[in-house]
Amino acid sequence: MAGRHAGVSWQNRRMQPATNQPSTDGLSDLVQPQRLTSVVDIGANPIDGEAPYKAMLQRGLCQLIGFDPQPDALTRLNARKTELETYLPYAVGDGDAHSLKVCRGIGFASLLQPDEKALTHFPRFSELGRVVSDIKLTTRRLDDIAEIKEIDFLKIRARRRGKSAFRFSAIAIDQCEHHARGSLSASNIQCRRFCQRVGRSGK
Repeated sequence: MAGRHAGVSWQNRRMQPATNQPSTDGLSDLVQPQRLTSVVDIGANPIDGEAPYKAMLQRGLCQLIGFDPQPDALTRLNARKTELETYLPYAVGDGDAHSLKVCRGIGFASLLQPDEKALTHFPRFSELGRVVSDIKLTTRRLDDIAEIKEIDFLKIRARRRGKSAFRFSAIAIDQCEHHARGSLSASNIQCRRFCQRVGRSGK
């Protein structure tokens, strides 16, 4: 696979030894990975329950790089993080200048203007989706973020902007295609079709 990150070959990156304490996790003990699992979370503010990687993080089995451009959310994340967690104030997208609409309700922030008519169909959404501040920023392409060395697990929560984040993420898509080719599971078939829609071949 020819995925690249910041001009460095994806395959040629030297794997760093894991620094976590001895694990009681049976799978990890069996596989004995040479490094911690690398998790990237776009939209790390935990507004919809526990993150799917939380148990791994608690056991010291992974390291996390999370992103959230909202100042308040970033402050909360950094206040309770462990040494395995890094949170950055980047909005992941196409690399262009945008405006982040911070709304009254947590989890309603978006690079897109809220649809006021649509919000009226849900209880309290008109109030929660009311824009309270507008932050000018330049988004970061996932491939251009130097802090990311490896991606083993990618979680993304970006209101109506997820496709944009993937479109400019050759590494994530290449890895997705690589795994999709090796399996006929429903999830991998969907992943493959998604890669095709955003402009990558899913042969």
